[in-house]
Amino acid sequence: MKNIVVGLWLTAACVGGLVAGAGPSVLAAPSEPKTAREFFMNLPTDYLKVEGDARAKMISEKAVEPDHLYFTAPVEGMEGWGELKVFKKSDGTPVIAMVVNGCVDGQCMGQPLFLAYENGQYRDISEETAPSLDNAAIVAELRKAGADVPADAGEVPLTITFNEDLIFFLAGQKTAAKPGTPIRAYRWTGNGFAKAIPSE
Repeated sequence: MKNIVVGLWLTAACVGGLVAGAGPSVLAAPSEPKTAREFFMNLPTDYLKVEGDARAKMISEKAVEPDHLYFTAPVEGMEGWGELKVFKKSDGTPVIAMVVNGCVDGQCMGQPLFLAYENGQYRDISEETAPSLDNAAIVAELRKAGADVPADAGEVPLTITFNEDLIFFLAGQKTAAKPGTPIRAYRWTGNGFAKAIPSE
C-alpha cells in the first residue's frame, strides 16, 4: 500500500487470527447491509475471520451509531480493539473503513482496511484510498514537539480512530484506554481523503 506502512501493520502473530490479508479482489456478500453494524456482521470471512455469535459479541455498545461502531479484537496475547466506519462516495457507493488496533508489550499500532461495496460485492480499495503517510515527516514532527524518538527507531507505530468524516493517526499509544497523540488527520471528501488539522 504505497506509503501507508508506517508501523501500521500488526504482526501476523497478533492479527492473523482475526483479520485476513488481501484475498480475492471481489467477494459476494450474502445480504444487503446498510448500517455499520450490518456491514460488520456481513463482512466476508476473507476480511474478518470471526463469524456468527462470536462476531456479534465483539460489538461494543460504547457508541454504536448507524455509520460507526466500535468492537473488541479477541486475539490471544494482544489487547485489541477496532472500529468500522461507513463513508459514502459522491455517487452514494458505500466505502467501509475498518481498523484493528492492538497493543503488545506497551506498544500499540493499527491496521486499516478500506472496502467498496458495490452491487452486493466487496472490493478491497485500500491501496488507492488509504491516506499516504511519510514516516520521516512524522518522526521530524514528533521530535519538534519534544518527543524522544531514537535515531534508529525505524517506523513509528500508529493507532487509528474515526470521528465523523475524519480519520486520525495517533502516536505513542500504550494501552487501549490511553489514546496517543493525534499527529495526522484526514477528512473524507466523497472520493478520498484530504489532509486536515489533527485538532479538528
